[in-house]
Amino acid sequence: MNRKVFILLLLFTFGILASCNQSTPEVDMIEPGEKIGDMIVNTAPKDEKIEGWLMRYCDMEIQGEAPVIIETECEVPPLPYIFINAGMGGDYESTWPETSWEIYIDNQKINLEAFGTIDIQELRNWNVILENPTPGIHTLHTILTFDDDASNSYELIVTFTVAEQEKTYPILSSVITKGLNSFTSEKAGLDFLLYVPASYGTDTQRQWPLILYLHGGDKVNSTVDSLRNDYPLSALERQEYYPFIFVAPQGTGEYEFWATDEMVDSILTLLDEIQALLSINPNQVYLTGVSAGGNGSWDIGLRHPERFAALAPVMGYYGWPFSVPENICDLVDVPVWAFHGEKDETIPLEAEQKLIDALEVCGGDVQLTIFPNVGHDINFEKVYTSELYAWFLEQEK
Repeated sequence: MNRKVFILLLLFTFGILASCNQSTPEVDMIEPGEKIGDMIVNTAPKDEKIEGWLMRYCDMEIQGEAPVIIETECEVPPLPYIFINAGMGGDYESTWPETSWEIYIDNQKINLEAFGTIDIQELRNWNVILENPTPGIHTLHTILTFDDDASNSYELIVTFTVAEQEKTYPILSSVITKGLNSFTSEKAGLDFLLYVPASYGTDTQRQWPLILYLHGGDKVNSTVDSLRNDYPLSALERQEYYPFIFVAPQGTGEYEFWATDEMVDSILTLLDEIQALLSINPNQVYLTGVSAGGNGSWDIGLRHPERFAALAPVMGYYGWPFSVPENICDLVDVPVWAFHGEKDETIPLEAEQKLIDALEVCGGDVQLTIFPNVGHDINFEKVYTSELYAWFLEQEK
């Protein structure tokens, strides 16, 4: 049975599990305030915005038909603490009582009842953090079972490395590196991923279209390398050729971070820097993003419609509370293709539908693809398709 399960967990073990199905040895359970090595396992700080979400660095979402076993590896920067954020989204109020959980950190079982739960951003999570995470390799093993039925279980093993120091990235230079690579921009004050096709430069007269991709809120204040898990960026690593240059900046800040004046200025500075160095067609620059990045697509597109040939917001919205801006008609000459889940409870379909309807009244070129019976968990492989890329190429300033 399909269930929307957001599992973001960690079992910190310095060894490697021989098998996903290997039984975990019985050990004394860890209580709040106790240590695993030099790390303190504790509850999240009260009256303080929780940072250090493991999901911002690791691809930890489990969805699909049970039973499901997932293994993943990732890197985490040095942090004061890491929030395990093992839990679920969707209708957790009714679903949570049906579930049983086991969480092991460094092969030691956590007494979950002693830690309790915490509800954040429409997710219910076990309230477990790791203070002073030790540099090196760690693992988290989480087992989630519905209705005490082993055939209806989800299992996740996350092996991650806590870095000893912050990672730095090279500055973009006139020496063009092909493929998907991480850079930093001192001018824009941003780290970013840049994809350059293998055939770039073979035709010195060719100007390339560019796609600017804005990630969702789960990756804000993360590391730019964590964006490699986002589709379509993950697909770029497996390809030698896409007919576009891709740019994916790392967002920082609070809620609606893409829509702040500072971030908008940084994005435009980054675009100017890349367009000055690479052979970009200024009439074929496209803007897309998911969730908070969908908000950024609408907001930045409205502020600077002259910069973009088309927008493709995914699960997008404008402002908080969700609204239709007075200058919506500024996008009348910018084609928009939006995507949204019919059952989205995080960003209701209505939030984007009203933007589309208002722009249509202005005479804009708009379309909205609605995924039936889908919530805030659209399969992005069904969005970033050859059909969307072909549509982009048809749009030109």
